[in-house]
Amino acid sequence: MRKISLNILQMALWVICCFIVNPATAQTVIKLEKEGSQYTTHCEVNGLKLKLEIATGAFEVGISPVEAAFMIKNGYIKKSDILDGKYYESADGEVRGGAEIILRKIDISGYVLKDVKAIVIGSQNMPLLIGQNALSRIGKITMDYNNSTLTIADGPKNDRPIDPNNPHDIDNDKIELVHVNGGKFRMGSNDGKEEEAPVHEVTVKSFSIGKYEVTVGQFREFIEATGYRTTAESEGSAIYLGEGKRTVMKGANWNYNTSGFRHKASEDYEPVLFTSWYDAQRFCEWMSTKTGKHYRLPTEAEWEYAAKGGDSARNFKYSGSNDIDEVGWFKGNAGWQIRVAGLKKPNQLGIYDMTGNVLEYCSDWFDSHYYKYSPAENPKGPEEGKEKVVRGGAVTNDAVDCRNTDRHWDEPTSRCNYNGFRVAVDD
Repeated sequence: MRKISLNILQMALWVICCFIVNPATAQTVIKLEKEGSQYTTHCEVNGLKLKLEIATGAFEVGISPVEAAFMIKNGYIKKSDILDGKYYESADGEVRGGAEIILRKIDISGYVLKDVKAIVIGSQNMPLLIGQNALSRIGKITMDYNNSTLTIADGPKNDRPIDPNNPHDIDNDKIELVHVNGGKFRMGSNDGKEEEAPVHEVTVKSFSIGKYEVTVGQFREFIEATGYRTTAESEGSAIYLGEGKRTVMKGANWNYNTSGFRHKASEDYEPVLFTSWYDAQRFCEWMSTKTGKHYRLPTEAEWEYAAKGGDSARNFKYSGSNDIDEVGWFKGNAGWQIRVAGLKKPNQLGIYDMTGNVLEYCSDWFDSHYYKYSPAENPKGPEEGKEKVVRGGAVTNDAVDCRNTDRHWDEPTSRCNYNGFRVAVDD
């Protein structure tokens, strides 16, 4: 039997079709085996018996190139089930990271998930990953850690199927905001990098901030309404970062995904990429004209205050948790692939993806020594500079670079496949 580990702790589910429930019994209790801190059972994927680890997670299924190649080679996955055939390299049997593969049937004790879309993760050693929400779609899921059991109660969790490409039902015609009460907090870190020090007390006024990073669909509405040409479009190129390489990509712009291909309609709810700081500014100006409110980029102080939870802060290392896997997509769990907005848990204020996924522009110019002379009231950064502050880390960054206090910077004309933004609004 081919042994493949399913780890729900790190990844989230992406299901594209229906889920079929076994109607034979009101509920099924599955006895689990405990291995260290993991609880395991067994399932079948396209008829192949696999080992299943159960933990918390969100929406997506991921499979390593090695396991995908094994299943294709041995007939468990048809080549026609690879959604973009060019990702499959028949010469050496390699399946490239970023490929999308349909798993036709996942059977867990008679409960069947059909036509599940899996993403090929960049890491060769990553096991097959599945999100707990896949299980919750076939019934109500209850974990009993004391007795090592999983109970599945019959009946779908929701009357209306969740759109896997838009699990939070985001409306691309408007931007959902979260109010942040003003307050005082300690900004920076004396235990981090040099530019994070010294810790200093800062007070910010009340404001609102985007619940999600600005999506492709929201940015598309701006482009279609104004005819604006982004920096990448004006210059005829953008910056592509992939597997440690930085290259100039001709023709790439806001309508391209993180892999450097034109967006599919299903990717409209991912954060927009390949935008410069100037593009973000123009978007905010358009939103201000459209709504009559003052839209802008958050200041660096506002960004950190909101990421930490505002007046509900609990001193977490990341935005909403000390466990980055709970709240953010980063180099260790994302396989260099940007995710749909809001797949991970939000922070205390209900804001998503302030840790990881894409780096977010702030309004401030960057100065590595700014904290030594920053004003205590509503700091807005230096009056001038060469780079702009970007915050939060991305799927290219290690966990240490995604901390709430970590500072990044980039030129305002930069337009790469891991820079995005979220908006702020004056109260």
